[in-house]
Amino acid sequence: MMVALDGSARRPMQEADERDWNELEARYREECAALLGDARRHLEQRVAGEQAKIENALAGFSRDFDAWLARERRGEASPKPNLSTLFEIWLERAPRSSDAAAERAKRRAAEAEAEALRDRLGAETARAEELERRLREAEAAVPPPAPRRGRTPGVVAVLLAAALGAMLAAAAFAPRLADSRRTADAPTQQAAETPTPPAAEEARAEAPAEAPTPPAPSPAPAAAPEPERTAAFRLAFDNRDIAGAQIAALRNVDQPGCLAACRRRADCRAYVFDKWNHACRLKADAIAFTLNPRATSGLRDDSPLPRAPAGPIAMERYPSRAFPGEGYRIDASEGPQACEALCRDDAVCVAFTFRLDEGVCHLFATTGEYFPNALADSGGKRQN
Repeated sequence: MMVALDGSARRPMQEADERDWNELEARYREECAALLGDARRHLEQRVAGEQAKIENALAGFSRDFDAWLARERRGEASPKPNLSTLFEIWLERAPRSSDAAAERAKRRAAEAEAEALRDRLGAETARAEELERRLREAEAAVPPPAPRRGRTPGVVAVLLAAALGAMLAAAAFAPRLADSRRTADAPTQQAAETPTPPAAEEARAEAPAEAPTPPAPSPAPAAAPEPERTAAFRLAFDNRDIAGAQIAALRNVDQPGCLAACRRRADCRAYVFDKWNHACRLKADAIAFTLNPRATSGLRDDSPLPRAPAGPIAMERYPSRAFPGEGYRIDASEGPQACEALCRDDAVCVAFTFRLDEGVCHLFATTGEYFPNALADSGGKRQN
């Protein structure tokens, strides 16, 4: 009876455990199927993203190849686009997101440091120009001091000129003085040869001696020339070209050299420096600003500020070119057209670079000199 009771009690317990296990197993299988579904969707999205990048790269290569053919047709020598490098990058690239993030952080830090240095340079330039302006005002308000020995090269030059004038005057007066002495001594010699009565000798002895003839006064020293005053310029206007009459064009110069060339000309009112081609244009007047990412301009302080650009925005494309740095904004993008649209809609952006190997868009508020890169497309804004 006890055995029967034990067996009858064990069977319902085994059936309950088996039923619970079946429910648990079904739940586990459902969770596994959900995980596999999520993994498949994620893989499909990743494959679609890689496929979009490859298609964008192929489309960019096709545009570069057409542009190369057009240049060859015009007789312009240029490197032929090569697509093998792109596929080598895709085949050899391994997922190293941490290294890429660290590299991007380093680039951003370097860009921030460069921006801080540019701001500091601009502040120091403004301070130097302010000190120069105050110095000119002080020189104009204070009369020139009396010349003092050994003070400045200009005073030394004045003293040397005065001494030279005195020497020339003495040399010119010497023959006249000798002739007058010979004329005065001739009667004396004749009188010495002719006997003189004693009364005449006593009268001549008592007569006072004649005063010597004073030398001719030396010419007044010439006034020292006033130092040349250079015009003061406003701080540089980045991303701004200037519409106005051009009076000169220079090549292979830097921005300080362009500013110095404008300072040396009295008819130069403004300058425009092309930082991509190291060219300088000097302007006789400044009518209006135009938006140009390759230009940095300067304006004389006594010139009115030109009117700001207000025309429609046009986008220029620079295929197979890239701008240095990371820019102020980095976004994932489907291609160069989408990257161009991001820059057009962003008021801060003046230029962009889309990197085909990364599928990302870099937006720039200011640019350095672009460089050839087969895995990138760039562009910039223009506005009159």
